[in-house]
Amino acid sequence: MFKNSTITNESNVSLITKETSLEGTINTDDNLRIDGKFKGTINSTSKVVVGENGFLDGDVSCKEISVYGRLRGTVKTSLIKVNGGSFVDGNISYENMSITEGSEVVGVLNRLPQKSEFIGIPKKETQE
Repeated sequence: MFKNSTITNESNVSLITKETSLEGTINTDDNLRIDGKFKGTINSTSKVVVGENGFLDGDVSCKEISVYGRLRGTVKTSLIKVNGGSFVDGNISYENMSITEGSEVVGVLNRLPQKSEFIGIPKKETQE
């Protein structure tokens, strides 16, 4: 079920299953895996994985994103991994990128300075 990703070995994973379609906004500090369809906005301070059967259509701001399926939209991230057999179409702003043979990337690629501020939602501040 969770081929090609170590995200499922980590705790605190939110999952959109193969049979699920969602539309809206997701704000999370947890890892997120999309094996179904999601249309909307994702703000994450962690990792996002688009699985082999996954389709993400929207705006994404996250620490890291790995694509095994299809991604269309705008992405701002520290690291993007585009894996073999995947398709990415959009405006991608990144610090580091890995593209595996057999994948397809269409759109605008914008390399950010190292250690830039990505837009993900901040951790909740504790009041003293």
